[in-house]
Amino acid sequence: MDSHEYYEELILKDGDLSGEECKNLKAHLEECEKCQKLEEQWKSCLNLLSKAPMVEPKADITGKWEQTLQVRTFEKEMKNQNRQIIGTIILITVLSIFSCTVLLSPEFLIPSTIQASQILLLLAGLANQFRTILSMLRLPVLIFSLGGILAVICFVVINRIGINNEENSNEGVEQS
Repeated sequence: MDSHEYYEELILKDGDLSGEECKNLKAHLEECEKCQKLEEQWKSCLNLLSKAPMVEPKADITGKWEQTLQVRTFEKEMKNQNRQIIGTIILITVLSIFSCTVLLSPEFLIPSTIQASQILLLLAGLANQFRTILSMLRLPVLIFSLGGILAVICFVVINRIGINNEENSNEGVEQS
């Protein structure tokens, strides 16, 4: 009629069986020793569980759990804020450097724009790497790294301005 697994499910079923299920199970148990053993073991387990003393949780467990949840939520929010602040600082720095470059040498607007876009692409790639590093490093190490990157960017910009000034002074000497 039904598969053997069906009767095992009936034996382990939580709740009352229907009249038909009860009748079929009793008929099967009369024939099947394996299911008889399963039913005895299951009833023994239920009996042990019903006799086991109820353990009451500590009174302050909910409060401790809520406090831990609040601390973790706060830490996660702080990490997100730090990432946003660092990203904003990088963006402002790049835009400032770009603006200074354009203001100091308007005749080099197109080359400066190309250089700025290349720097932004580089920074976008670095930002992806920093996301991975952020999860592994602490904030002071990250700030130190960003300082180094900003120093390199400033060096490149200052070097570029120096090259432009030398070119301008050489043009002035040739015109004299």
